[in-house]
Amino acid sequence: EGKHGETISGAVQENKLKIFFYIIDFLDNGAWAMTPLPSIRQLHYLLTLSEHLNFTRAAEACFVTQSTLSTG
Repeated sequence: EGKHGETISGAVQENKLKIFFYIIDFLDNGAWAMTPLPSIRQLHYLLTLSEHLNFTRAAEACFVTQSTLSTG
C-alpha cells in the first residue's frame, strides 16, 4: 500500500476512535435520556463512511444511494 495506504488506514482508525468516544461521551453525559439513539442501520452507515472516507463508496458498500446514506 505504501505511504498513501498507511495514511488512509490511520485516518480510518482515527475516525473510528472519534466516533467511539463521541458515543461514550454522549451516553456518559445522560444526553441519551432526552435524545433518541441512532438506529443500528445509522451506526452501520456511519462506520462504513468512516472506513471509506467517501460518501459514494460508502453508499455502494451499504447497497444504498448516496442520498439515503446522507439522510441516514
